[in-house]
Amino acid sequence: MKHIFFIVLLFSSLLIYCNKKDFKIIIENKSDETINSLILNVQDKTFKVDKIGASKRSIIIIPFNSININAHDFRIESRFNLKDGKLNKGFYYSDLSGTPNSKYVIEVYDTNTVIK
Repeated sequence: MKHIFFIVLLFSSLLIYCNKKDFKIIIENKSDETINSLILNVQDKTFKVDKIGASKRSIIIIPFNSININAHDFRIESRFNLKDGKLNKGFYYSDLSGTPNSKYVIEVYDTNTVIK
C-alpha cells in the first residue's frame, strides 16, 4: 500500500512539473522619464530590458525551464539607475511556494518600484 501511494505521489509531481509553461513579467513605466536599461533577476538568471518609454510597458516571457527552481522559494528583483545616480529597485519574494505564478507586474515609479 505504501508503494502505491509513493508511486501516485511521484507521478502527480511529475505531471505538475511537466505542465509548467512560460510565465510573463510585465514592466509598466509609470514615471515621466524613459528607462534606458532595467536589469531583472529571476531566481539567479539575469535579463536586461532596453528602453521603456514614459508611460509605456514591456513584456518579458520567461520559459519555466530556463530558470533554476528550488523546492521552497521564488524571487524577482529589478533595478535601474535614475538620472541623479540613485538606484531604483524592486523586490518580490515568495517563501515556501517554489514555483512562479503565471504573471507578475512590475510598476516603476519616479522613485520606487513595486512588484506584484
